Amino acid sequence: MSDFHFGGGERNALAEIETQLKAIAASQAANTATLKAISGTLAVVVSQLKEIIMSQAQIEADVTALTGVLTDISTDAATLVTDVTALAAQLAAGTPVDTTSLDALVASAQGIQTAVDSAVASATALVTPAATPPVTPPAGT
Repeated sequence: MSDFHFGGGERNALAEIETQLKAIAASQAANTATLKAISGTLAVVVSQLKEIIMSQAQIEADVTALTGVLTDISTDAATLVTDVTALAAQLAAGTPVDTTSLDALVASAQGIQTAVDSAVASATALVTPAATPPVTPPAGT
């Protein structure tokens, strides 16, 4: 087997190739570090999105539950109005009414009113006010 000897031109070409390979390796290392940083950032974003989705699901469940409660309260209120109207008719007709039950009903209704007023204030505070449209100046000003 004979030894192969490079001339000056081949050595320069090999040196240039070696330099380019080192530059490519350095660039690849930098790209790998950048991709790891991007991957870390994406992991944080995914985690935050999962929290948002879970929060949204909880909000939807709360709104559904609240809608059910409000529907029940609305039905109960309608029944109560009918019953109070019937009591007023009984009183007008001279039929006696058990005031103990009526007093308890008044106290209970007042407690409910206080709780509902508080709940409405809390719900209203959650609602984002509608944006005020910009004022358009009259033409020609």
